Amino acid sequence: RRPQAVLPFFAGAADCEGKGASCSTGSSAPEMRRHFLNVTFWSIHAALTPRIILSTCSDADYEFGTKWSGLPFFDVFRSECFIERKKTGQSFFKPSLLGVKTIFRLKEKLAGDWTDVDYVYYSEADQVLHIRDARRVLAAVDETRYVSPHRMQPMAHPLDLPSLKTAEAQKWLPRWSRDDLRRIENVGQLAAVPDVPRGAPSQRCCVGRSECVADGLAGARDTFSPWKVETPELGLVRYDGSLVMVAAHQGNYGALLFRGCRLEDAPRGAHGPEPCP
Repeated sequence: RRPQAVLPFFAGAADCEGKGASCSTGSSAPEMRRHFLNVTFWSIHAALTPRIILSTCSDADYEFGTKWSGLPFFDVFRSECFIERKKTGQSFFKPSLLGVKTIFRLKEKLAGDWTDVDYVYYSEADQVLHIRDARRVLAAVDETRYVSPHRMQPMAHPLDLPSLKTAEAQKWLPRWSRDDLRRIENVGQLAAVPDVPRGAPSQRCCVGRSECVADGLAGARDTFSPWKVETPELGLVRYDGSLVMVAAHQGNYGALLFRGCRLEDAPRGAHGPEPCP
């Protein structure tokens, strides 16, 4: 039973360059996005499947995927991300359509010639995958149930960047970095952060399982915990020597609001560690 990985990827396009362009490449440089893609690709290749598809919507990104990346993609999709303006009817390039375009392409493939694909791993091209047991995860998926990975946010920490804790650093660190260091100290994790080793059999990080609505139940959007407070109700964690990260399942990464989780030892059941309630 084969999983198929699909990564929508946008680094740049001629339509986003020059004065008066209708789009931009966002806050990260195209070179960095290509570097993130490289790291993400190999994490998926090692942990889940070598069948990785890149989904693009610009000539530059399609050529990068097919000619210059050096990555052995299973396939590279090319979609048209143009939409008409309501007032003028003139078409313009809108790369934010890529996610929807990719989903429609996947539905066509699954209903057509992907007869040997049982699972689809759909993620962003800058989300490095860490997974302990891919077979166990896939076994939990069926026609009515999907699995969503924890999406943890790296946080600048002296364990990764020792210069942060020096007196000299206080002269050049921006205010928000000094604020983060104070929050890390306030939650008691400035000196040490738990590191979950690869393949750790008995640790879990559970979250509330409410629907993604504002119903006040644990895990709902209106119960996300803020990082930008003096003492956050959030913890930090590392996985297999990774950078220090906020322990969370998902969040609002602009406002730094998180659906946090707490690392704990799972009780043993008849068939191994008990899953989260």
